[in-house]
Amino acid sequence: MRLGTCLPHDESVYKNGEFNIEKSVEELARANITLTMTNFPIEESEWESGSVRLSRALHQAGVSLAEYNPSFTLQPLERSQCRLHAEKLVKKMAIAEQIGCLNLAICTGGYNGYGPHPRNRRHESWELLKETCYIVSEEASKRQLRSRILIEMVYTSVIRTPEELAKLIGEIDSPYIQGHMDIANCLNFDNIYDHSEYIRKAFNTLDGRIGSAHIKDLVPGESYLPCIEQRKPGEGIFDFGTYLECISQLPADTPAMIEHLEKLDDIKQAYEHIRSIARSKKIPLWGES
Repeated sequence: MRLGTCLPHDESVYKNGEFNIEKSVEELARANITLTMTNFPIEESEWESGSVRLSRALHQAGVSLAEYNPSFTLQPLERSQCRLHAEKLVKKMAIAEQIGCLNLAICTGGYNGYGPHPRNRRHESWELLKETCYIVSEEASKRQLRSRILIEMVYTSVIRTPEELAKLIGEIDSPYIQGHMDIANCLNFDNIYDHSEYIRKAFNTLDGRIGSAHIKDLVPGESYLPCIEQRKPGEGIFDFGTYLECISQLPADTPAMIEHLEKLDDIKQAYEHIRSIARSKKIPLWGES
Protein backbone atom coordinates (compact mmCIF):
# COMPACT_ATOMS: atom_id res chain seq x y z
CA MET A 1 0.00 0.00 0.00
CA ARG A 2 1.31 3.42 -0.99
CA LEU A 3 0.07 5.91 1.61
CA GLY A 4 -0.25 9.55 0.57
CA THR A 5 -2.28 12.69 1.15
CA CYS A 6 -3.89 15.61 -0.59
CA LEU A 7 -1.93 18.85 -0.95
CA PRO A 8 -2.24 21.53 1.75
CA HIS A 9 -4.27 24.62 0.79
CA ASP A 10 -4.10 26.71 3.98
CA GLU A 11 -2.43 30.06 4.55
CA SER A 12 0.97 28.38 5.00
CA VAL A 13 1.14 27.72 1.26
CA TYR A 14 -0.12 31.08 0.01
CA LYS A 15 2.17 33.63 -1.59
CA ASN A 16 1.11 37.23 -2.19
CA GLY A 17 -2.45 36.26 -1.31
CA GLU A 18 -2.66 33.38 -3.82
CA PHE A 19 -2.29 29.62 -3.56
CA ASN A 20 1.23 28.62 -4.57
CA ILE A 21 1.62 25.08 -5.91
CA GLU A 22 5.40 25.08 -5.46
CA LYS A 23 5.11 26.00 -1.79
CA SER A 24 2.30 23.48 -1.22
CA VAL A 25 4.34 20.60 -2.65
CA GLU A 26 7.46 21.77 -0.82
CA GLU A 27 5.66 21.83 2.56
CA LEU A 28 4.32 18.33 1.98
CA ALA A 29 7.83 17.08 1.23
CA ARG A 30 9.14 18.73 4.42
CA ALA A 31 6.57 16.68 6.32
CA ASN A 32 8.17 13.54 4.77
CA ILE A 33 5.06 12.83 2.71
CA THR A 34 6.16 11.91 -0.80
CA LEU A 35 2.91 10.81 -2.45
CA THR A 36 0.06 13.17 -3.24
CA MET A 37 -3.02 13.77 -5.35
CA THR A 38 -4.67 16.89 -6.72
CA ASN A 39 -7.27 18.08 -9.21
CA PHE A 40 -6.88 19.55 -12.66
CA PRO A 41 -7.32 23.32 -12.96
CA ILE A 42 -10.99 24.17 -13.51
CA GLU A 43 -10.42 26.23 -16.65
CA GLU A 44 -9.60 24.16 -19.74
CA SER A 45 -7.21 26.87 -20.94
CA GLU A 46 -5.03 26.12 -17.87
CA TRP A 47 -5.02 22.31 -18.06
CA GLU A 48 -1.72 22.00 -19.88
CA SER A 49 0.17 24.97 -18.42
CA GLY A 50 -1.01 24.17 -14.90
CA SER A 51 0.04 20.55 -15.31
CA VAL A 52 3.53 21.53 -16.48
CA ARG A 53 3.91 23.77 -13.45
CA LEU A 54 2.64 21.02 -11.14
CA SER A 55 5.00 18.47 -12.66
CA ARG A 56 7.98 20.77 -12.22
CA ALA A 57 7.09 21.42 -8.57
CA LEU A 58 6.68 17.71 -7.84
CA HIS A 59 10.00 16.85 -9.48
CA GLN A 60 11.89 19.52 -7.57
CA ALA A 61 10.43 18.40 -4.23
CA GLY A 62 10.76 14.65 -4.85
CA VAL A 63 7.01 14.04 -4.51
CA SER A 64 5.08 11.59 -6.72
CA LEU A 65 1.57 12.11 -8.07
CA ALA A 66 -0.74 9.14 -7.44
CA GLU A 67 -3.94 10.70 -8.79
CA TYR A 68 -4.59 13.67 -11.07
CA ASN A 69 -8.33 14.02 -10.87
CA PRO A 70 -10.79 15.78 -13.18
CA SER A 71 -12.46 18.88 -11.79
CA PHE A 72 -15.91 17.73 -12.94
CA THR A 73 -18.04 14.61 -12.52
CA LEU A 74 -18.34 11.80 -15.04
CA GLN A 75 -22.09 12.01 -15.55
CA PRO A 76 -23.39 13.92 -18.60
CA LEU A 77 -26.98 15.13 -18.35
CA GLU A 78 -28.04 14.64 -21.99
CA ARG A 79 -27.09 12.15 -24.73
CA SER A 80 -25.87 15.00 -26.92
CA GLN A 81 -23.21 15.77 -24.29
CA CYS A 82 -21.72 12.26 -24.04
CA ARG A 83 -19.05 12.57 -26.75
CA LEU A 84 -17.92 16.07 -25.76
CA HIS A 85 -17.77 15.00 -22.12
CA ALA A 86 -15.79 11.85 -22.96
CA GLU A 87 -13.35 13.69 -25.22
CA LYS A 88 -12.56 16.17 -22.45
CA LEU A 89 -11.83 13.26 -20.14
CA VAL A 90 -9.54 11.63 -22.69
CA LYS A 91 -7.70 14.93 -23.12
CA LYS A 92 -7.12 14.97 -19.37
CA MET A 93 -5.97 11.35 -19.45
CA ALA A 94 -3.35 12.26 -22.04
CA ILE A 95 -2.16 15.30 -20.05
CA ALA A 96 -1.95 13.26 -16.84
CA GLU A 97 0.06 10.60 -18.62
CA GLN A 98 2.46 13.22 -19.95
CA ILE A 99 3.39 14.20 -16.40
CA GLY A 100 3.69 10.59 -15.25
CA CYS A 101 0.32 10.00 -13.57
CA LEU A 102 -1.85 7.12 -14.77
CA ASN A 103 -4.80 7.38 -12.36
CA LEU A 104 -7.72 9.80 -12.72
CA ALA A 105 -10.34 9.20 -10.01
CA ILE A 106 -13.75 10.68 -10.77
CA CYS A 107 -17.20 10.58 -9.20
CA THR A 108 -20.18 9.80 -11.39
CA GLY A 109 -22.21 12.72 -10.04
CA GLY A 110 -25.69 13.32 -11.42
CA TYR A 111 -28.41 15.88 -12.00
CA ASN A 112 -27.61 17.78 -8.81
CA GLY A 113 -23.82 17.65 -8.84
CA TYR A 114 -22.85 15.36 -5.97
CA GLY A 115 -26.25 15.77 -4.36
CA PRO A 116 -29.37 13.59 -4.61
CA HIS A 117 -31.83 13.77 -7.49
CA PRO A 118 -34.65 11.40 -8.52
CA ARG A 119 -33.25 11.02 -12.05
CA ASN A 120 -30.02 9.57 -10.63
CA ARG A 121 -31.92 6.32 -9.99
CA ARG A 122 -33.42 6.02 -13.49
CA HIS A 123 -32.25 3.65 -16.20
CA GLU A 124 -31.69 6.55 -18.62
CA SER A 125 -28.95 7.90 -16.36
CA TRP A 126 -27.23 4.51 -16.32
CA GLU A 127 -27.33 4.40 -20.12
CA LEU A 128 -25.86 7.91 -20.46
CA LEU A 129 -23.06 6.95 -18.12
CA LYS A 130 -22.37 3.74 -20.05
CA GLU A 131 -22.29 5.54 -23.39
CA THR A 132 -19.79 8.09 -22.04
CA CYS A 133 -17.58 5.30 -20.71
CA TYR A 134 -17.68 3.47 -24.04
CA ILE A 135 -16.54 6.62 -25.86
CA VAL A 136 -13.75 7.21 -23.32
CA SER A 137 -12.53 3.65 -23.83
CA GLU A 138 -12.73 3.90 -27.62
CA GLU A 139 -10.87 7.23 -27.84
CA ALA A 140 -8.24 6.26 -25.25
CA SER A 141 -7.57 3.06 -27.18
CA LYS A 142 -7.13 4.99 -30.44
CA ARG A 143 -4.50 7.14 -28.73
CA GLN A 144 -2.90 4.08 -27.11
CA LEU A 145 -2.97 5.69 -23.69
CA ARG A 146 -1.83 3.93 -20.53
CA SER A 147 -3.76 6.12 -18.08
CA ARG A 148 -7.20 5.11 -16.85
CA ILE A 149 -10.40 6.49 -15.37
CA LEU A 150 -11.16 5.19 -11.86
CA ILE A 151 -14.85 5.55 -11.08
CA GLU A 152 -15.74 6.52 -7.52
CA MET A 153 -18.99 5.49 -5.86
CA VAL A 154 -21.18 8.15 -4.20
CA TYR A 155 -24.37 7.12 -2.43
CA THR A 156 -26.37 10.04 -3.85
CA SER A 157 -25.16 9.57 -7.44
CA VAL A 158 -25.87 7.19 -10.32
CA ILE A 159 -23.27 4.69 -9.02
CA ARG A 160 -24.03 4.35 -5.32
CA THR A 161 -22.97 0.79 -4.39
CA PRO A 162 -20.04 -1.55 -5.04
CA GLU A 163 -22.43 -3.89 -6.87
CA GLU A 164 -23.45 -1.15 -9.32
CA LEU A 165 -19.83 -0.17 -9.92
CA ALA A 166 -18.82 -3.79 -10.55
CA LYS A 167 -21.71 -4.15 -13.00
CA LEU A 168 -20.70 -1.01 -14.91
CA ILE A 169 -17.04 -2.03 -15.15
CA GLY A 170 -18.06 -5.50 -16.28
CA GLU A 171 -20.34 -4.17 -19.00
CA ILE A 172 -17.76 -1.69 -20.32
CA ASP A 173 -15.00 -4.35 -20.12
CA SER A 174 -12.09 -1.96 -20.74
CA PRO A 175 -8.71 -1.38 -19.07
CA TYR A 176 -9.47 2.35 -19.35
CA ILE A 177 -12.51 2.16 -17.05
CA GLN A 178 -11.76 0.71 -13.62
CA GLY A 179 -12.90 1.20 -10.03
CA HIS A 180 -11.87 3.42 -7.16
CA MET A 181 -12.53 2.50 -3.54
CA ASP A 182 -13.98 5.09 -1.19
CA ILE A 183 -16.49 3.07 0.76
CA ALA A 184 -17.11 5.94 3.17
CA ASN A 185 -19.11 7.55 0.33
CA CYS A 186 -21.57 4.64 0.48
CA LEU A 187 -22.30 4.51 4.20
CA ASN A 188 -25.65 5.60 5.59
CA PHE A 189 -27.61 5.38 8.82
CA ASP A 190 -28.32 1.71 8.20
CA ASN A 191 -24.65 0.73 8.51
CA ILE A 192 -22.65 3.65 9.92
CA TYR A 193 -22.32 2.03 13.36
CA ASP A 194 -21.51 -1.45 12.07
CA HIS A 195 -19.79 -1.36 8.69
CA SER A 196 -16.83 -3.72 8.98
CA GLU A 197 -18.51 -6.53 7.06
CA TYR A 198 -19.81 -4.04 4.49
CA ILE A 199 -16.19 -2.97 3.84
CA ARG A 200 -15.07 -6.59 3.34
CA LYS A 201 -17.99 -7.30 1.02
CA ALA A 202 -17.22 -4.18 -1.05
CA PHE A 203 -13.63 -5.28 -1.65
CA ASN A 204 -14.77 -8.79 -2.57
CA THR A 205 -17.36 -7.39 -4.98
CA LEU A 206 -14.77 -5.21 -6.71
CA ASP A 207 -11.97 -7.77 -6.59
CA GLY A 208 -9.44 -7.08 -9.34
CA ARG A 209 -11.10 -3.80 -10.32
CA ILE A 210 -9.70 -1.32 -7.76
CA GLY A 211 -7.00 1.10 -8.91
CA SER A 212 -6.75 3.37 -5.86
CA ALA A 213 -8.48 4.23 -2.59
CA HIS A 214 -9.37 7.32 -0.57
CA ILE A 215 -9.25 7.68 3.19
CA LYS A 216 -11.46 9.87 5.39
CA ASP A 217 -13.35 9.59 8.66
CA LEU A 218 -17.07 9.89 9.37
CA VAL A 219 -19.49 10.63 12.21
CA PRO A 220 -23.29 10.61 12.38
CA GLY A 221 -24.66 14.15 12.20
CA GLU A 222 -26.10 15.67 15.37
CA SER A 223 -29.65 15.73 14.06
CA TYR A 224 -32.89 13.78 14.27
CA LEU A 225 -32.71 13.63 10.46
CA PRO A 226 -30.31 11.03 9.02
CA CYS A 227 -27.07 12.66 7.94
CA ILE A 228 -23.37 11.82 8.02
CA GLU A 229 -20.51 14.27 8.40
CA GLN A 230 -16.88 13.97 7.36
CA ARG A 231 -14.03 14.26 9.85
CA LYS A 232 -10.26 14.13 9.91
CA PRO A 233 -8.99 10.54 10.33
CA GLY A 234 -8.97 9.80 14.04
CA GLU A 235 -11.95 12.00 14.90
CA GLY A 236 -14.76 9.72 13.72
CA ILE A 237 -15.97 6.13 13.94
CA PHE A 238 -14.80 4.69 10.60
CA ASP A 239 -13.23 1.22 10.86
CA PHE A 240 -9.77 1.96 9.47
CA GLY A 241 -8.36 -1.33 10.74
CA THR A 242 -10.61 -3.39 8.47
CA TYR A 243 -10.32 -0.90 5.61
CA LEU A 244 -6.51 -0.88 5.62
CA GLU A 245 -6.37 -4.66 5.93
CA CYS A 246 -8.51 -4.93 2.78
CA ILE A 247 -6.38 -2.37 0.91
CA SER A 248 -3.27 -4.33 1.89
CA GLN A 249 -4.63 -7.31 -0.07
CA LEU A 250 -4.52 -5.23 -3.29
CA PRO A 251 -1.31 -4.91 -5.36
CA ALA A 252 1.45 -3.46 -3.19
CA ASP A 253 1.70 -0.23 -5.22
CA THR A 254 -2.01 0.66 -4.86
CA PRO A 255 -2.34 4.31 -3.71
CA ALA A 256 -4.33 4.95 -0.52
CA MET A 257 -4.85 8.70 -0.28
CA ILE A 258 -6.01 10.79 2.68
CA GLU A 259 -8.33 13.45 1.25
CA HIS A 260 -10.35 16.60 1.93
CA LEU A 261 -7.97 18.25 4.39
CA GLU A 262 -6.67 21.77 3.81
CA LYS A 263 -4.46 22.56 6.82
CA LEU A 264 -0.93 21.19 6.75
CA ASP A 265 -1.07 20.29 10.46
CA ASP A 266 -4.27 18.29 9.91
CA ILE A 267 -2.68 16.47 6.99
CA LYS A 268 0.38 15.54 9.05
CA GLN A 269 -1.72 14.36 11.99
CA ALA A 270 -4.00 12.28 9.77
CA TYR A 271 -1.02 10.74 7.98
CA GLU A 272 0.59 9.69 11.26
CA HIS A 273 -2.71 8.35 12.55
CA ILE A 274 -3.19 6.09 9.53
CA ARG A 275 0.47 5.02 9.62
CA SER A 276 0.11 4.02 13.27
CA ILE A 277 -2.94 1.88 12.50
CA ALA A 278 -1.11 0.22 9.61
CA ARG A 279 1.87 -0.53 11.85
CA SER A 280 -0.38 -1.96 14.57
CA LYS A 281 -1.91 -4.28 11.96
CA LYS A 282 1.56 -5.13 10.57
CA ILE A 283 0.51 -3.78 7.18
CA PRO A 284 3.56 -2.97 5.04
CA LEU A 285 3.73 0.51 3.60
CA TRP A 286 5.43 1.19 0.28
CA GLY A 287 8.95 2.54 0.80
CA GLU A 288 9.09 1.73 4.52
CA SER A 289 10.97 -1.18 6.00
